[in-house]
Amino acid sequence: MVAEVATPSTAAVSGLPSTVVTVAPTFTTAPPTTSTIPPTTTTIPAPCNVIAVSDSVGIDLINNGLKDRMAFAGCDLKWTGGARGIEVEAGAEVLAGAADIDADIVLVMLGYHNANSNARRGRFPALIDMVVEAAGPRLVVWPMYGATDDCSTNYKSGIAVANQSLQDATARWPNLRPVDYTSLLAAHPEYSQQRCPHLLASGSKEVAGWLAGQIRETANAVLAAV
Repeated sequence: MVAEVATPSTAAVSGLPSTVVTVAPTFTTAPPTTSTIPPTTTTIPAPCNVIAVSDSVGIDLINNGLKDRMAFAGCDLKWTGGARGIEVEAGAEVLAGAADIDADIVLVMLGYHNANSNARRGRFPALIDMVVEAAGPRLVVWPMYGATDDCSTNYKSGIAVANQSLQDATARWPNLRPVDYTSLLAAHPEYSQQRCPHLLASGSKEVAGWLAGQIRETANAVLAAV
């Protein structure tokens, strides 16, 4: 802005000093524009290399897409062991034989065979300890037991005891993580083959997808911080 200078007034003509009015220039300075770009962050998924030991219920999941569903969840099912009708003790031995396989997680689906007998004899705590010990330092994901609606009252009572034993075992084994298959199956009676405790192929496919998600979530929650 240009300074304004007053013209000589009458006072200046009469000999009085003239008054000069100076208007100081004004400048408007805009604050500097800053642009903050948030730093790019990359979340690295938790490791999810899995081995599995199972009886017939688990084998039905494996045969109905478990490996593919786990791959979709970012997990690699590297090895499976077990058999239909396998006892928990034998499953623990099979798992111990896989000690050299590079895996972060053990998926355990054992205990349906002779569940009521093992519960009645109070054997589940020791059986669970046997399996988790065979897993070594790996994270152990163990779906809680579920009964189809055609299972007998005695069988349902037996797996309720087994489920309580699983929950209790988490105090002894910090790497043991039960996941709630019990509630899933109770909410979906249409999965049942009506041959306790087995599922239709379509039901096994649905459970395989759910279980893959549970394994991924558990890996993220437990292994990401390791």
